[in-house]
Amino acid sequence: LFVAVATSSNTTSIMTSPDAITWTIRTTPTNYWSDIGYGNGYFVCVADSGTGDRIMTSPDGINWTSRTSPADNGWQNVTYANSIWVAVASTGTYRIMTATDPTGTWTLNTSATHVDVWSGLAYGAGIWVTMARSGSTNTMTATDPTSTWTKRTNQAGDRYHNVRFANGIFLAVANKDVPVSSTSRFSTSTDGLVWE
Repeated sequence: LFVAVATSSNTTSIMTSPDAITWTIRTTPTNYWSDIGYGNGYFVCVADSGTGDRIMTSPDGINWTSRTSPADNGWQNVTYANSIWVAVASTGTYRIMTATDPTGTWTLNTSATHVDVWSGLAYGAGIWVTMARSGSTNTMTATDPTSTWTKRTNQAGDRYHNVRFANGIFLAVANKDVPVSSTSRFSTSTDGLVWE
């Protein structure tokens, strides 16, 4: 099943398709949903704004339930890997939250105090990587997302919108040229620590 999420705050913010051609609108809790992930039998959405319930879950992509978020942060990305859900935010004091069960309690990571505008998140090669689209640090990593996150320097720039891992490599994409003289909007890494 394909599931798409919208950022408009209404009750029709999800649509589904079995083939990516024919789509059906689904009824959802109202919020400004920014990202969707799937893992361990659940679809999970996080919201950029709204009050209280900035998480919603669904076992089938059709029937959705609001969940309480631990902070009204601007949650940008949610990913499931290595038996845990992780979400990153662009605002708030603590910008990482985790859960082993997305329908239960989500916990803020109070060790991740680096307040950059985190927007991308991926897991691969035994490490979690989040990228920032602005801020003093552009990359942060953790082997355990519930524990300490470490700042990393990405020499290729600091306005990265998203990051993915596949085929043994992390690939990050920028939403602007940084530095301005650069024509490259991509950065790659095999370990999440050293970037080109």
